[in-house]
Amino acid sequence: MRALVLCFCLLVTASQPASGHHAVAMIYQPEEMISVTGTVEAFRFYHPHCVIYLTRTNVEGESERGTIERAGASALWRQGGRQDTLKPGDVITAIGFPARDGSPDIALRVLEFTDGRPPINPPDRSGANE
Repeated sequence: MRALVLCFCLLVTASQPASGHHAVAMIYQPEEMISVTGTVEAFRFYHPHCVIYLTRTNVEGESERGTIERAGASALWRQGGRQDTLKPGDVITAIGFPARDGSPDIALRVLEFTDGRPPINPPDRSGANE
């Protein structure tokens, strides 16, 4: 009986879809790059993704808040990013893939600082800039 219950539990667990992560191309448009400049509202340095909350002026001249998503803290750490890399009030330019749903969110590829610090440039997985 114990073996039957164990087999049932394993079968149910193994049949569940792996929904814990998503592909960048499902949410963002990797075939397009945009540049966004704005003011940092908050910076979350954690896993599975670091997130920058940014306020910027859109094409209509209105202020809007968006998110900039980056790989996890360990990946950003390898690129030189730390918990104190961004502070509220910092003005940055983020270059990355726009959201498919038209929201002001992007998947970060390059982070540039207006204060002269060197940019954080995540490696290109194609090997082009490694």
